[in-house]
Amino acid sequence: MDRLPALMADVVGRRVDVIITVGTNAAVAARNATRTTPIVLAAVGDPVGSGLVASRGRPGGNVTGLSVEMTDEMSGKWLELLQETVPRLATVAVIWNPDDLLNAKLRKPLDAAAQMRHVELWFIGVRAPEVALDTSFRQAQRQAQAVLMLSDPYIFQIRRQIAALAVRHRLPDM
Repeated sequence: MDRLPALMADVVGRRVDVIITVGTNAAVAARNATRTTPIVLAAVGDPVGSGLVASRGRPGGNVTGLSVEMTDEMSGKWLELLQETVPRLATVAVIWNPDDLLNAKLRKPLDAAAQMRHVELWFIGVRAPEVALDTSFRQAQRQAQAVLMLSDPYIFQIRRQIAALAVRHRLPDM
């Protein structure tokens, strides 16, 4: 994530016709790099709140595209569904990328929803391939009854690995 500003500056310097981004962090880096090259958002959470567009109906500027905004209410729904799946759910291991803007935004409402539902959250930060996911899942198996993934472009890439680990460690995951 920390390389995104330099990478976007390089892309803009190549005088491309359009920039297509996936994820909020990449979109913000692109917007910060240019106000003239068209930017198409392929999957961004809260483009208005992130300052990428003025509004959904009239984005303005050089940014347009699709959002996959996850509202604060989604946090409660995820935990509700996990509680229906695991009736005595006490602890949920949350796999997330703390550097992702959308993940960071979801942390507070997720904590609030967990408190309302009397569920403890155990956060596993995943930023790079060096993270020992298998070790994290062994710990999660001892401390949690289910796993919740907050997706970002990196976690989305390793979703199959995460799902396989959840199966191996007998943890329901969402």
